[in-house]
Order: sequence, then C-alpha cells, then structure tokens
Amino acid sequence: MCPGCVKDAREAIFEGKKDWRDLMHEKVGEIKAQIIERDGEVWMVKECPIHGKYEDMMAIDAKFLNWIEQNFPGRDIPAHNDEDLHKHGSSTVRYGRGSVLTVDLTNRCNMMCDPCFMDANQVGYVHELSWDEIQEILDNALKIKPRRQMSVQFSGGEPTMHPRFFDAIRYARKIGYNSVQARRTASNSPRARNTARAHLRRVCATPTCNSTASGTTRTAIVRSGTCLM
Repeated sequence: MCPGCVKDAREAIFEGKKDWRDLMHEKVGEIKAQIIERDGEVWMVKECPIHGKYEDMMAIDAKFLNWIEQNFPGRDIPAHNDEDLHKHGSSTVRYGRGSVLTVDLTNRCNMMCDPCFMDANQVGYVHELSWDEIQEILDNALKIKPRRQMSVQFSGGEPTMHPRFFDAIRYARKIGYNSVQARRTASNSPRARNTARAHLRRVCATPTCNSTASGTTRTAIVRSGTCLM
C-alpha cells in the first residue's frame, strides 16, 4: 500500500467525495512492491507514481528470519463459514494460520508517539468501537472452522481508555477465549496500573506486563486460574 494514497482515500471518504464501499472493489492505494535483502537486512521497496518511493525495513537480520521461518513453517489452511471476517477488498489474502486476534478498541491515548501505527491522538478525530461492534468481532472470530483464534489482544491507542474495556475482557473470557491480552502504554501512573490489575483479578485472572522492544508498551496477559506473577 502507498501511505500517501491511503491518506488521500481516507480524507476523500471523510469529506463525502468517495464511498467507503469502493475500498472493497477498487485497488485503492495498491502498488507493486519488491522484498529484497540488503546489507544483511530485509527491505520492502515500492514506488507510487503519485507519491514517490517508499522503503520499509521488514527484518534487521535476514539470516535469523530465514532460520525462524524454517523452524516454524506452518501451512495456511482455508477456513469455513468466515464470510463475516475475510472482507479484504481486492487483497488475495483469504486465510491464514492466525495466532492472536487483535481488536483496536479506540484511537484515544495518553501519549503521542511518532511511530504509532494508529496515529493515536494525531488524526483529529476519535475512532472507537461500540459495545455491539466489540461483541460482534469477538463472536465472529470464534465462528471460523477449524477453530484457532482462542487468544485475543485488546489494543488501541490506549485500550484502557475505552469505557467498556473491562466489559470486553469479561465477555471474551465468558465466550471461551483462553488468553486475553491488553496492549497498553507503559506510561500510565502506578495508580492506574494497580486499578487495572485489580479489575483483571476480578475476572478470575492474574496479569503480567511485558515491555516491547520500543519500551513504550506493556502487554497484560490474562489466563484463568493461572498465576503468572
């Protein structure tokens, strides 16, 4: 995807100049790309006739990437009864191995980090799932046969800022997800973290926090009846 074309399409939809359903049928922003090895790294190189050339690093160590792919090859298999999920527009991706279902609850956040993939707090509007939408996403993911998505990660923005965050955790556990995670910023105050931990324990779980490589996020892992502290 061309980042520039994506932004142009988004603005056109918000301004009422373009129907969002066009994204399901038109190749909006799609450009040819090459994945290459350069200086021991793996890069994606692509060029848009309108916005110019883009280069994105995919792996810092090509040999390690090759090693990890050989150790965990896996096979993609088609899923059944998933017409509610695989609406990728013109993308040819129709199935995948799957490991964790990620649900972006909100783009609100208490930070404004430059590399944020959600552009949290910087796009000038709030995008937040309703309670009905959260339930629908969680329900639909469990419809896939064979069933694989038994782990869910709530993300954002800062997912704990969503008013139904704890309800989402309870509902996910209720319908059968055996692992519930919350990908959140590491900047929240100790009081906020303790409040979150207390609520998580009330849904028969004990959270742990793991910092990512950037040091700006934490992931709370929630497993029923298991102490991970």
